[in-house]
Amino acid sequence: MGALHRGPLRFSQFRRTLPTLSERMLILTLNKLESNGFIARNKTDGAQQQNTYMLTPLSRSLLEQISHLHLWMVDNASALQAAHDAVQASQDRT
Repeated sequence: MGALHRGPLRFSQFRRTLPTLSERMLILTLNKLESNGFIARNKTDGAQQQNTYMLTPLSRSLLEQISHLHLWMVDNASALQAAHDAVQASQDRT
């Protein structure tokens, strides 16, 4: 979904954006995201059938929440690291 935040993408553009993902896995993932209402697919008929994928209002609202979580994590990175280091140190002593 993150790849779509700039705008709609055709399948071939997705493939270039995610080169390490197999075509089969990309198809399965896009189908699952579509069936759950996170992306919409626009099919164009013609000599070359093209699928264009775009975010739905549901996914836009989710990405907004994820953005807030990301900002919180950035703001609290040092506290999170300190908590992790404290737990690691106590586990190393036992």
